[in-house]
Parts: sequence; C-alpha cells; structure tokens
Amino acid sequence: MDCKHLYCASCIRDFLNTMLEEGVSPVCPSCHDNAHTEQPPEGGRVDEKALALLERSGVIDNALRVRITWLQQREEGALLFPCPAPGCSHLLVQAKPELTLHASKVVVRTDRCPCGAAVCMACHQVVASDDSRTHGCPAATADASSDVASLLLMQNIAKKCPRCCMYIMKNGGCDYMMCGTTAHGRLADAIRNGGCGHCFSWNTGKPAPTEFVNLAGAKVTGDAATMYPAEIAELRAQLGIVVPS
Repeated sequence: MDCKHLYCASCIRDFLNTMLEEGVSPVCPSCHDNAHTEQPPEGGRVDEKALALLERSGVIDNALRVRITWLQQREEGALLFPCPAPGCSHLLVQAKPELTLHASKVVVRTDRCPCGAAVCMACHQVVASDDSRTHGCPAATADASSDVASLLLMQNIAKKCPRCCMYIMKNGGCDYMMCGTTAHGRLADAIRNGGCGHCFSWNTGKPAPTEFVNLAGAKVTGDAATMYPAEIAELRAQLGIVVPS
C-alpha cells in the first residue's frame, strides 16, 4: 500500500474479506474511513505487491489473494483467465493475440506466465517450446483476416532476419540493419519490439557489426545478438517474451 498505516493480521484479514463480500476493491481501512463522502480514497490501495506480502506473511491465503486480484482487474476493465499450467495460481490478462509468420504460415505469438509456462492468449492453452513456432491457433486467426493478409504481404516486401527469422522492412537509410529497431538503435528497443538485435547487411544478409546502444546505455560496436546473449535472455524473461527453441 502507498500509505503507512499499520494493523494486526486478524484485523486486516477481516477487513479484506468484508470489502470482498461487498464487491468493493479493498483499500487501507484508515484511508477508506478518512475519505470524503462519495469520493474515493486518495491513497491506500491494496495493490498486488501488498497482496503478495500479505500472502507470504500468512495473513491471507492464495484463494483470497486471487479473488481480490480478480475483482480489481474487473473494475479496471481487464478480462482475466487462470494460467492453464498445472499447479499455477496466476491470473493472466486477456489480450488480443499477436500473429507472426513462420515458414509462410501464420502462427500465434505466445506469452510467458510468471510460472514459466508459454501460453496462447487466444485458446488459453499451454504451448510446448517445440510448438511455439507452429501453434496455428484457429481462435486467433478466425477473425483476423486483415492481419493475416498483412502478414502474407510482408513475405513479398520484407526480409527475414538471418538469425531469428523475424520479418524486417527497410524504409530508408544505409545498408546496416538491426533486428527489432532502426540501424544504430537501442538494443532494449529491439528486444521489446520482438527482435533479437542481430546486426546484418540488408543487401547480403551477412553479419555486419555496427554501432548501437547497449542495455547499459553506452554506444558500442559489434553484433548485439552475439555480444549480449545472457543480458538479452534476462530482458526477455522480464518482459515475458517467449523465444521458440
């Protein structure tokens, strides 16, 4: 919580249960009582960080934490579904699946649950690492004809990254390319955009070490993908990006 009010374990547990029964997203009891009539409290929201701490401390159980999180996300307009991995209690936010091309086939880009499982956001199934490049989910492609058409067009006007096979378009500039962002760009942007950071020549497709900005913000020269594999893997894990094996 973003306030400094303190309570005994039984009091905060009883209060959370009461708020949940009333269908109200819980806030700090003191912040709630001090708020003006018909106006929301200015602070004291029981956020996910606070709920995790309360669960680790044994104040609440996982079932109560999940119910509160579900209520909060519902109030914010998000649709949730439980992670389908066995034994996982995380809730995932429903989102429009991202489509990509692999071997001229439209497939769904999977997302990563905090438990480590790769999950299809369309059919809500766990996807094995070996299948993440071939999971052509009907639920995602049925109503996405325009997206599919755009991806198929991409085959004719773009080139695949020689390292990770992501399609890249060139709209100007020199012959140097960086997978995921502009040439000489930031490695962090390349990874966030789904690229691998590989630096290569547009004309030949061969590796072409060039200047770029590394994850520490320093300008360096080389091929980002081969210079920082561990750092790239760590950033992908933080962002929930699944890399097919």
